[in-house]
Amino acid sequence: MASLKEAATLTSQLEEMAGELHTELTDNDVDFGRLTQLADQLGGEADRLAQTFSAMNDVLDRRLQDGDGSDG
Repeated sequence: MASLKEAATLTSQLEEMAGELHTELTDNDVDFGRLTQLADQLGGEADRLAQTFSAMNDVLDRRLQDGDGSDG
């Protein structure tokens, strides 16, 4: 299972990619190929982050259902 630290790393990567995308959009010389590439990467990383949080949620739900906080 991914940790919160790994999730924080993913959000940092997302922030960096969003910044690059913003720069491309506001730059006078817009490269639509680069915009497409950045948007695809951003979407993929966002999906990874969603999967990470979903996995964390599943583990927490199982632990709550077990009632004792153990893994098994």
